[in-house]
Amino acid sequence: MARRSTRPGNRPRRLRAQGVLDHALSFIGYLIVLCLIGLIVGALARLALPGKDPMSVWQTIAIGIGGSLLAGIVSAALFNRSAGFLLSVIFASGIVYLIRRSRGGGLTDPGAPPGLDR
Repeated sequence: MARRSTRPGNRPRRLRAQGVLDHALSFIGYLIVLCLIGLIVGALARLALPGKDPMSVWQTIAIGIGGSLLAGIVSAALFNRSAGFLLSVIFASGIVYLIRRSRGGGLTDPGAPPGLDR
């Protein structure tokens, strides 16, 4: 009878495939959680400024993720610690304000969406 090696590189294919599947599922879970947090932060940022914003759900998620990313970079550079939820919402609100300004609006007026003339 042949002895099986117990070295980690000689695992059966089924176990190696299971490890790859676990990594893929954890990455998909990470993306889902990232989208949910982006949606929550972006929605709170849009609610923080008065007026209706003509944005899709995907744009709201992108604003939330961008605000969280910028808040994390600034917080790490200035305070040497991670950003909190409130700082993420503040930065995302700033992004919403900049989008309004680029559309010709202001703090309370969202401006015209791209492609529409006033």
